[in-house]
Amino acid sequence: MTPMAPRKRARYCCGLCGLPKKGHVCRFAGGPSSARQVQGREEAAPPMDPPSAGAKKEEVTIITALPNDVLGTIISALPIDEGARTHAISKGWKHLWRDYTPLNLDDRDLHKMAWTGDNLVDLISDILEAPREVRARRVSISTLCRHSGDRDRYPIFDRWFRSKVLDRLEDFHFSYQRVNNTEPLQAGETMPPLPPSALSFSSLRVASFGCCHFPENILASGGITFPHLVELTLSRITNSENTLHAMIAASPILVNLYLHRNYHFRRVHISSQTIVRFRMFVDPDGDVMEELLIVNTPSLEEVMLWDQGYCGPRIIRVLVAPKLHILGCLHSDMMSTVQHGKTILQAMVDSSLVSSLHNVKILKLVVHGLRLNHVIDVLRCFPCLQQLHINVSWVDSLFLSTILARFYILCIYPFLC
Repeated sequence: MTPMAPRKRARYCCGLCGLPKKGHVCRFAGGPSSARQVQGREEAAPPMDPPSAGAKKEEVTIITALPNDVLGTIISALPIDEGARTHAISKGWKHLWRDYTPLNLDDRDLHKMAWTGDNLVDLISDILEAPREVRARRVSISTLCRHSGDRDRYPIFDRWFRSKVLDRLEDFHFSYQRVNNTEPLQAGETMPPLPPSALSFSSLRVASFGCCHFPENILASGGITFPHLVELTLSRITNSENTLHAMIAASPILVNLYLHRNYHFRRVHISSQTIVRFRMFVDPDGDVMEELLIVNTPSLEEVMLWDQGYCGPRIIRVLVAPKLHILGCLHSDMMSTVQHGKTILQAMVDSSLVSSLHNVKILKLVVHGLRLNHVIDVLRCFPCLQQLHINVSWVDSLFLSTILARFYILCIYPFLC
């Protein structure tokens, strides 16, 4: 007896939208699946006109059935060169790039395609001056120097940032490219000036400025505002800390603040009702930071100070931060005083304790000339500590076991300096 062929499993869901077939009217396709219900009975869809001779039927899928605005948003997540090539997918996609896709311009993507120097500048000018129905969403410029021979690109950058295409910009990154990027600045030298038009985007949500010098007159007059800004990064700028304070004051809903190797920040004061994460890396070639004062930050949860060495901050004061639970890296050689509320850690050794740091759950220490008693004195300030990341000049099993025996720490991550 010949074995029977296995029965093909019936499909109970629509192949286009995934909904159950019973009583279903699919809006993604025509033909029998588009039948509609009339007084409890199924009525067949009207007959479709037969295709003309030589006409090619275009398949309707979930992707092609999406609204043009949604497709444009998806395309905007691609690099600009790949997004521009989507017009070759089908005839229905030819108009999407120009009419429905928010511009996502990153000069690094164009740089990978061998667009460099003045050719790259001319290409970006053509892109920003071309007529578009949809405004730009993101712009990143980081591979261009201010000067190219005798040509000064500062007026060109200023003209770019005044383009109407950037009226509703949400994500903006600008940094000059230095010819000798690894060499420190000379005494009295400043970075190239930032065009004032770069600070005119009131719709920004994410902003990053690097290797530039902010215009002092605009910041002093208080003429800038970023009502929607949630993330700010300042990297290698040559202004004083007053520029930072003005940017914080102009951003009422700022959440993330990142400072990286800025040269002349000596006394930094952070005061914001909304900042949650603060991370800072002090430049080893810049001025020594004397003080970091964090006051009136009820939403602050994380403070990370990366690899400062001997450049400071020498004094850290966190006066009002009830939600702070991540703190690091406290460096034994970089500071003379660490204060959180009424708790003072003096030179990472003897502790004059008035209250403890009950909220801190994660702590990172960098300790040189290690003595076990010094570390224990510091850990007594953190009774609720769960994770300890410690950089030491040596790691001993007795050292780790002593800490685990005295404190209820869940995880210890030792690293050799």
